[in-house]
Amino acid sequence: ARNFLFPKKLAVQADANNLKQVEHQKRALKNKLAAVRALADLAKKPVPDIVNMTYNQKNLTFGHNYIIPKPMDPRLITAVAPAVAKAAMDSGMAMHPITNWEEYEQTLIKRLGLDNQLTKALINKAKANPKKVIFSDAENLTVLKAVQQVWDEDIAEPILLGNVARIKAIIEENSLDLEGVTIIDPNAPEMQAKVEKYAELFFAKRKRKGVNRFEASNTMRRRNYFGAMMVETGEADCLISGLTRAYPETIRPALQIIGVESGIHKVAGMYILLTKKGPLFLSDHLGLAASTAA
Repeated sequence: ARNFLFPKKLAVQADANNLKQVEHQKRALKNKLAAVRALADLAKKPVPDIVNMTYNQKNLTFGHNYIIPKPMDPRLITAVAPAVAKAAMDSGMAMHPITNWEEYEQTLIKRLGLDNQLTKALINKAKANPKKVIFSDAENLTVLKAVQQVWDEDIAEPILLGNVARIKAIIEENSLDLEGVTIIDPNAPEMQAKVEKYAELFFAKRKRKGVNRFEASNTMRRRNYFGAMMVETGEADCLISGLTRAYPETIRPALQIIGVESGIHKVAGMYILLTKKGPLFLSDHLGLAASTAA
């Protein structure tokens, strides 16, 4: 009887071990599928400029020449690792479950050496209370890529200024996803009433500076002036411009329409340069000429 039962016992143990192995393989497969799905989703998103420059490409987009993210894409670690970790937790394979995902992603970013406390603080503050931000150079791919990141990460509510058809064409050609983002063309017929409303406000501000009513109306069709007036009237909170325009053309509309606080007589520009040793704040006097010209 013992000789008969002993093999049976081995068979039962073998079956149990096989079941455990099969279950383990199923869980491992779920983790792999999570990684594959994360890679597939990432491949369809706009590619950062740093990746394009690394591979000497103008603009990589999902297609027959680009079906998976490039190895040097810094987004890989923050996209794939969390997806696999979540799958491991769902399947019960995770030995140390993650409770704070934001902290986990920041840890991954630090491993890449991309962590910057100043940038992190600014982004977190913006996310806490997203503002309406106008992008007046919206007919530019670089700007639209930045808008995509702002939109995806809920940093702000973008408002694009420019020719609607042209902006939508750039979005479609480069596989961007900006569905739901507001696009305004100050020169469109449907915006005529708003342009005239803004022109009245601008004329009231500038009539003692030699601006007549006809000039005010024409000026309000220019995107930087239109955007500045949106900020002045409270229809937006911020205006970002300057990528495709000269410095005075960018700052003068803001000075003429929004102006400066009482008691302020000088205006200067400031740039933030992020270095390995920390951020540097660089100020220049270029704004002084514009402020006196306002």
